Order: sequence, then C-alpha cells, then structure tokens
Amino acid sequence: MWWLFIDYKGRRKARRVGIGKVGMRAAKAAAEKIQAKLALGDTALLDDRRATAPSLTEFAEGWLKHVAAQRKPGTAEKYEAILRKHWFPTLGRLPVTAVTREHIKTVLGTKLSADFKPKTVRGHLDVLRACLSVALEDQVISANPAARLGKFVARSGESQMVETFTRAELTTLLETAEREMPEAYPIVLTLARAGLRIGEALTVQAEDLDFERHELWVRRTWGSRKKALGDRRINAPKSNRVRRVDMSEQLGHVLQGLLTMREAEAILKGQDRPPWLFLGRDGGPMTPGSFWQNLWRPLLRRSGLSYRKPHALRHTYASLLIQNRENLAYIRDQLGHHSIKLTVDTYGHLVPGANRAAVNRLDDATGRNLYATSISSKGEEDE
Repeated sequence: MWWLFIDYKGRRKARRVGIGKVGMRAAKAAAEKIQAKLALGDTALLDDRRATAPSLTEFAEGWLKHVAAQRKPGTAEKYEAILRKHWFPTLGRLPVTAVTREHIKTVLGTKLSADFKPKTVRGHLDVLRACLSVALEDQVISANPAARLGKFVARSGESQMVETFTRAELTTLLETAEREMPEAYPIVLTLARAGLRIGEALTVQAEDLDFERHELWVRRTWGSRKKALGDRRINAPKSNRVRRVDMSEQLGHVLQGLLTMREAEAILKGQDRPPWLFLGRDGGPMTPGSFWQNLWRPLLRRSGLSYRKPHALRHTYASLLIQNRENLAYIRDQLGHHSIKLTVDTYGHLVPGANRAAVNRLDDATGRNLYATSISSKGEEDE
C-alpha cells in the first residue's frame, strides 16, 4: 500500500494512493503535482478534510493483505483474529497517527484485569507492534507507540512455569494407555519419547521413520482450520524448520509394530497402506481436536491424573533430558528451537543444581582470605 504524506510548514496530511507498482507510480506522479502546487502557494489540499491519516483499522487491513501473502495461512488468520477481536473494537476508529502509548496501555490493563494470561496479552501486543512497525517504516507515523511495552505486561513467576508430569505420573499415563486404551498408546508414547508438538506428531508418515538409524523426521504439522470453510491444512513445521529427532528403542519398537498392523489391515481390505501413522476416522491424519476429545481427556481420567494439555508431554520430555544432564544444545535440536536461548529461557530453571553450582564457583575464587597479604620469597608483596 502506498501513501502520500505532506508536511508543509508544520501542517501534515496523508492520503492513500494504492498498492503495488501501479500505486507507486500514481504516488510519484501525485507527489510531483502537489510539490508544484505548494511551490505556487496553493494549499487547498491541506484544507481538504478527506486528506487525513487512515484509521488503525484501515491501515491494519492493508497490512494484513501483505501478511497473508508472506506468511503461513494459519499465521495470517491468527493475526487477523487478534486485531479484529482485541484492537479494532477498542482503537480501530482512531487515526493511526492518534494512537498513543496510553491508549495501548489502557487496553492491555483491561485485558490483564479480565484474567487474560500475561503470555496471551503479550501475543496481542506483538501483533499490534508488528503492524505499527510497518506504519513507521512507511512513515505513516513518526514513532511506534507499541514499542517497548513488553515490561508493562508483567512476567509473573506463575506464567513462566511449564506444566510437566513427574516420572511416576508419566509411567502411570503410559501404562494406562497401553493397558486400557491401546489406540492412544503409540501417539502418547511418541509425544513422551520424541518431544514433538501435537500437530507434528499427528502428521507423521511412515516415510518419516528410519528404524535402522533410530530417527524420526519432522516434516509437517497441522495448520489452522477456517471453520466457515471447513477446510484443513497440513503445513511445514514451525518456522519452516524440518528436523531430525532421535527415536528411542522403545518408541521404535512400538511404531514398527503399528506399521506392521497397518500393513496387515490394508492387505485384508485389498488397499494400499495409508501414509499417515495416526489415522482419523476419514482415513486422513487424526486432528488435534479429535485426539484431545476422544483419547487425551479420557486417558487422563482413567489414569487418575489432574488435567494437563498434551503439550505437557513435550515439556516433560525436555525436563527429563535436563534432569539427566543432557547437553542443552542437543535438547534444543531435538525440540526444534531456533536458538539455545529459547531452550534456556524455557527450561533453564529445571537444570539440577544449576544455581548451587554457580555460587559454589565463587568459593573457588574466595577460598582464601583475599584481604591477607601474600609475601614473596624476596619479602615483597605480590602484585
């Protein structure tokens, strides 16, 4: 989207011209004509009430079109949903140039008071900040009022904690699945032994498994689904990062058995074996909603465990590796994190004895009285 901005003797106006190369050419032509008129003292354009800055809603809707062209469909839909639900109703009518930090803080404070989790509110802020960053780059605004407001959304200790299962709870969960819900056991074991996200696990195909090398390749995940259209998407993994995950012997044995069973079922039906490892009722990959409703919630009830999201198995996987003192770089690669900083920020507090080791290292430097004077053999003080 192209805009014309007029700054003449302290009077500022903005006018939307168009998008793409056509809009660019129109903007340049209009700019030349406006400069010529202003040079002759013609300021009628500045008095035109129509030549005002776009509203936040108008600018954001144009920005969303570019997001849709550059990001995954699910990401674009998420951004649009956040803007329409949380920002358009509150600040959407304001000219984008009139949106202030106080406006944004008021909305954020209202969300926090309404018991939105700080992490959720930060996500809302991130989308608005990204939108206004483009407005700043396009010189629609002179500063981004959403910048550096992250500290306003307090990072409470509770919000930093991750939900996990204890070793005993995980054992109970897996034993209950194997004994009472065998259809759930291979999926739950995959989440527990490979640390996959639920969307990644449910879209694993037979070709992604290398039993000789004990490797599992993460090549896809479930995307978002527009309920109005009823369509579903299989996307690339998060951040478009295909990764290799080490597969434990126990997991490899169970998945090999599952594929053998799938092969036998296909032969009996006179069909080819389906490519998906975990099947839904329609023969495609099982959806996260179906897993949650039909397998996960019943399994927790049968196991007698308090409710936790399936993602807790990924957190449990990481925490157990850390408790076993595995290398953090290895854990980062297994989880598919883009940086080791993210791994440390999320799970660093679980490293056993990390804080004690830090203070103990101080003892190495202060094992003697630093205030005592050390005398050399020559009777002089050491420098």
